[in-house]
Amino acid sequence: KPEVEYQDTFSDVPDGQWFTDAVIWANEMGLVAGKGERFDVAGKITREEMVTMTARAAKLCGMDTDINEGFARDVLAGFTDYREASDWAVASLAFCCSKGIISDDEMELLPKQAVTRGEIAKMLYNMLSSGKLM
Repeated sequence: KPEVEYQDTFSDVPDGQWFTDAVIWANEMGLVAGKGERFDVAGKITREEMVTMTARAAKLCGMDTDINEGFARDVLAGFTDYREASDWAVASLAFCCSKGIISDDEMELLPKQAVTRGEIAKMLYNMLSSGKLM
């Protein structure tokens, strides 16, 4: 369990909940930013949000996550829906595709699709494996 001091960062993350310390720690580490004044505790996580958090975690683990615009475009050009991705997620999507963190076997990235816990676990496992961190 992360050692954190409660901060009233997000209006929907009250002190003392089972998730409070993890959310505060993840925010302090730069892994999550929330959605304005809210964290959106009950919300779903999209693929583009998950790859962004995964790329941030990879950087914290010492992996080089810097992706230039040309490389990102080259990596993502094979996907039919890469233009649907939010601008803030493009580099993370390209990083995760280039490192095999998300599969490039599919024709679509599905950036706005909600992810399951199993998909999140698989992405994190792939990130740790890619970085030779396990």
